[in-house]
Amino acid sequence: MQRLVLITILGVLFFIGCASKGIIKDKPEEYPVSAQAEEKYQEAENAFSNKQYGRSLGLLKEAKKLTKNSSQLEKILFLIAENYFFQGYYNPGYKQYQKVLQDYSKTSRLNEIIGRQFEIGYKFLQGAKRSLWGLYIIPSYDYGLKIIRETLKNYPYAEPSEQYHLKLAHHLFQSKYYDEALLEYQNFINVYPRSKNLSEAEYYQILCN
Repeated sequence: MQRLVLITILGVLFFIGCASKGIIKDKPEEYPVSAQAEEKYQEAENAFSNKQYGRSLGLLKEAKKLTKNSSQLEKILFLIAENYFFQGYYNPGYKQYQKVLQDYSKTSRLNEIIGRQFEIGYKFLQGAKRSLWGLYIIPSYDYGLKIIRETLKNYPYAEPSEQYHLKLAHHLFQSKYYDEALLEYQNFINVYPRSKNLSEAEYYQILCN
């Protein structure tokens, strides 16, 4: 018993000593901001503002290689996604937005990214296609539905979600997919019981029956 107590005390003392010497750290040390990466980013941002998306994308990919700073990488990755989106490359854009959410779950751009994901989903519902060997020929209606539903599932209370949930239900109703529309109206009512659009959802729910 005495031996066990002694081992425990020695272990605690070792931990305290390591912590005091900086061997054990609460969080990893941040990499410094790269001046070169920032210069490339500013050029890319200016090109993006002037709708020179291809040039902006090239500069951002260069900037990405020049930094390991978390804040710099976040804004670079986000602007890469924006460039894909505005060029109509919706699937690469969606994947890039997903990467930002995966790597930066507490990003201040959360609502903006969620909104973009919904927009991409609706682009596919409206006929946008994915590429195969460089040709945009893959029908993507079901893929668009998947994007919207997964986004609603993962971020039901993000700022844009309530609006887009009702929009999805209306889209399905107008497309005469009444069973699916009914399910979405029911989900909307359950998730947003205090919504200002609650009576509208309940009305269309009745029409689906």
